[in-house]
Amino acid sequence: MATHGILYIGIGTVASGPALVDLGKRIELQLSKLFALKDVHLSACYTQIAQGEKQPLVVVYHLEKTALERFPNLNDPEFQITELLETETSPNLAAEMRLYEQIQVYQLDEARDPQIEVIIKGGTPGPYAIFAAIEPAAGTDNDLDNWYRQEHLGLVSEVGGFIRSRRYKLRELFTFDLSIGQQNENIVPRYLAIHEFQNADYVGETLTPPTVWSARILKSVRHVDLSVYKLLNFLGTRDG
Repeated sequence: MATHGILYIGIGTVASGPALVDLGKRIELQLSKLFALKDVHLSACYTQIAQGEKQPLVVVYHLEKTALERFPNLNDPEFQITELLETETSPNLAAEMRLYEQIQVYQLDEARDPQIEVIIKGGTPGPYAIFAAIEPAAGTDNDLDNWYRQEHLGLVSEVGGFIRSRRYKLRELFTFDLSIGQQNENIVPRYLAIHEFQNADYVGETLTPPTVWSARILKSVRHVDLSVYKLLNFLGTRDG
């Protein structure tokens, strides 16, 4: 069955190196108990390697439609996410849980590299990814969507090592900062694009807007959060 959405767990922590990898594995293990694994195609854990440092660790779960529809309200006290994080992490941790619906998948009809073809056919995540979160200005959602569909993704796909792009729209959000013991009120953009690549050498090429349309979009948006991540580990495939 196809993926219909993702659960995004963004972790802000002072952990690094092996401790960061171990933290990611423990969070993956605990959060997997919150819903039936048969509805989860793939879990992937990433560590940040470039741009901002707000969330050095991200765990992404790819969900079937059934899991997306029955997922608990992230702000429901019965969800107990703060207790889970307190028992599994340091007291200075800040976390974001975002539930996204998938709105587009973009990949080339024919991969340019045999290794990329293996990744695509196997349904596994790419070794590197750009996470681009955007909050458009009021009334410009359609312009942003057209820009992605008609221009931007085509240009991104021309960069060497490109595997695929997936776009999502925010459905629910829960943020918490354990250092202050309350929910965070930072702006979280409603739209997220994850661009996957085979090699980290090329990802920086996609960060410079090369066209008039790109310049207009990026000038008008309310907020942009752009980060580059390396895949640490994964379990499963996107097709179950």
